[in-house]
Amino acid sequence: YKFHIKVVGHVEHYAADQVYVDFAGDRLEVVDEMTGETKKAEVFVAVLPFSHYTYCEAVWSQRKEDLIKGCENAMLYFEGAPAAIVPDNLKAAVTRSDRNEPVINDDFAAFAEHYGCAVYPARVRHPKDKALVENTVKLLYRSVYLDIEGMTFSSPDGLNTAIRISLLDFN
Repeated sequence: YKFHIKVVGHVEHYAADQVYVDFAGDRLEVVDEMTGETKKAEVFVAVLPFSHYTYCEAVWSQRKEDLIKGCENAMLYFEGAPAAIVPDNLKAAVTRSDRNEPVINDDFAAFAEHYGCAVYPARVRHPKDKALVENTVKLLYRSVYLDIEGMTFSSPDGLNTAIRISLLDFN
């Protein structure tokens, strides 16, 4: 019996407790008007697990500067800071991942401290720890990505404007 039934548990979320952050796997294109060169932009995603309120924006990379700017913009969008930020174990947030004591990147830790947030990185190779943001990314593919499909953007600002308009319907 126990080999055929998967045990699942319900995770209780509280308002303003956590924000899950991640980068979507599929990148979006920005075309340089002068050269016609196409650049790929990463998509930063933040979701409040209690309300499923979602924020996303296009950034150039997954480096710490873009991660911090994405988190800051998400907090401005949410009009507040949660008690904790739950990122993936990417180098921009975590210097050394460890099951018991992960080492948080100094700049990201300073950012979190400035906003009064703790940082609790998800465990390595445990995507179910952040299943909500992973599922939100899939929903964004079916909603926001489809809304802007076929549009051409010459700057990340134009792309982000289109994303924010689509987010109004998504949320």
